[in-house]
Amino acid sequence: MRYISIVFIVLFSCFTTAVFSQQYPYLSGFEETRHIWNPAMLHSEDGAQVGIYARQQWIGLGFDTAPRFVNVHYQHPFEDHNMSAGINLYSDKSGPVSNNGVSLQYAYHIPSIIGRYAKLSLGLVGSINSFSFDPSDEVYREDDDPLLITTRNSTMYPSAGGGIAYISNTRLFKDNNFFFGLSGYHAFSTNVLIQSNNFERQLHLYGHVGSNLAFDNMRIEPSISVNYTQPEIIDFLLNVKFEMEDLFWAGLSLSSVSDLFFQGGYIVPNFNGGFGELRVGVMGAFNIGETVRRAGPGFELFLNYRFDD
Repeated sequence: MRYISIVFIVLFSCFTTAVFSQQYPYLSGFEETRHIWNPAMLHSEDGAQVGIYARQQWIGLGFDTAPRFVNVHYQHPFEDHNMSAGINLYSDKSGPVSNNGVSLQYAYHIPSIIGRYAKLSLGLVGSINSFSFDPSDEVYREDDDPLLITTRNSTMYPSAGGGIAYISNTRLFKDNNFFFGLSGYHAFSTNVLIQSNNFERQLHLYGHVGSNLAFDNMRIEPSISVNYTQPEIIDFLLNVKFEMEDLFWAGLSLSSVSDLFFQGGYIVPNFNGGFGELRVGVMGAFNIGETVRRAGPGFELFLNYRFDD
């Protein structure tokens, strides 16, 4: 059993005041998860994809207390029509605060723009989700504290957004390229009503830019990603990734909250009797700052299966 700590006070303060702005998860160093933050990054070639991404932060606080995010996705490219569609089911939980929902994504791809193998993508996303505050599993000193003994739930609330992405060359293992993307979530949204409290949802902006250096069926990708919510940057990531085609990848990331990430992944190109490709990735996070170092490490898991055409 654990007593309510300062962490919960901060979390609930963020949830019940005008600082109710961080309503989208922190960024990930996994390149394959960028579609979560930008609908224009939906897969546009080959077959459909299904996968899961999970993150557990700060294990030292306990699995029930530390921030946890899970996203299950399905993407389907329609190559003949230059478009893609996707769906995400997600759960974002930090102690007694939870955000659960579903999002539908659409992307239209414009090939051979400013280059033979270049691609410009425009994306839209619509989501519906609910927020809740449930302290029922926590232990606290004051049994009659109405703040901690009352469960608060919102109904389902919609929001919408969009994004843009560009890559100068889609042949990742044959040519060098550069890429960038920008998206906005909660560009249109309703406020969240929890009992008699009304909370405003803020616009989230996500941007990324990077380059791809290809050589001998291998590639190196340096990039930077930024997550911004008025009035400040929530977090940003500096990333570098090395990948050997159809074999494995490894990478390193550093975040603005002093998290250092190490990732690695294995690729099975002829999984299930040659009917698809399986990608399995793991990532470990270690905070090198003074503020939350004692909260312990975190980890991320990524699993994706791509069906062959």
